Amino acid sequence: MPEAPDAAAIRPDDLGDPTLASVLTTQPEPSVPRPTLSERVASALTPWLPWIATGWLLGVLWLSLWNVGGWLTAQRLRLLGVSPVEPDIAERFSKLVDRMKVSRSVRLLRSAVVEAPTAIGWLRPTILLPLGLITGLTPSELDAIIVHELAHIRRHDYLVNLFQTVIETLLFYHPAVWWISRRIRTERENCCDDWAVAVTGDSLSYARTLTRFGELRHASERRLSVGQAVSADGGSLLSRIRRLLPGPRDDHARPRTWLAGGVALATMA
Repeated sequence: MPEAPDAAAIRPDDLGDPTLASVLTTQPEPSVPRPTLSERVASALTPWLPWIATGWLLGVLWLSLWNVGGWLTAQRLRLLGVSPVEPDIAERFSKLVDRMKVSRSVRLLRSAVVEAPTAIGWLRPTILLPLGLITGLTPSELDAIIVHELAHIRRHDYLVNLFQTVIETLLFYHPAVWWISRRIRTERENCCDDWAVAVTGDSLSYARTLTRFGELRHASERRLSVGQAVSADGGSLLSRIRRLLPGPRDDHARPRTWLAGGVALATMA
C-alpha cells in the first residue's frame, strides 16, 4: 500500500485552495506556562542561597555558644555561694516533696547569687532560694514558693526547656517560633502556680505571696547595678498575680491574644 504524503511535504502550488494551503504550512507556536509564585520566589532566591545558608549557620553557632554558656553558668550556681537551709525548713521541704510525690532526690540550698527561686537540673535537681527570700517570707509563704519549684521538677520542665532552646536555636529566624516559645513559658509558670494553689488551698494567699516576693525582689534590685535591674521581668509576675485574683477577668485581653495567635499562624504559613 502506498504511504500517505506528509503534510509538510505538500506544496501550496499542489492545492487548489490557497487558504487551506496556508493552514497546512503554518505551524502553531507552543504555549509556555507562566511560572507560579513559588517558582518565581525560588528563582529569585537561588543566587542568594549560599549567603542565606552562611547567615543561618552563623546564627545557629552564635546562639549555641550563648546557650552553652548559660547552661554552664546555671551549673555553677549550684556550687557558688550556696549553703544548707535551716533544719526546720529542710524538714518542711521533705514533707512537701512527699506531698508532691517527687520520686527523684531534690536538694534545697540557700544561694547568695540568685535573685529568684530557681530549679536547676533534671537527673539531680537542685532548688536554690535567695537569702533575702528566706528571711523576708513567712513559713507558709516560703512553702508556697517551694511548691512552685517542685512543680517544675515534677513536670520535667528543665528537660522540656532544653528541648525548647534547641528549637529556638535552629529556627531563630522565625518570629512565630519566638512568640510560641514565650507563650509556652508563660503557661508553664501558670501551671506551676496552679500546683501551688492546689497544695496551699488558697489562691488569694498565694497571690499575696507572689506580691510579697515581688516587693522583696524589687528592694534587692535597687541595691544592684542598673543593668541587673533592667533584666528583671516584673510584667510576667504581675500577670500571674492578676490571674490568681478572684473577680472579673479582662475581656479585652482575649481578642488581643487571638489576634496575636492569628498573626503567628499566618507568619508560619
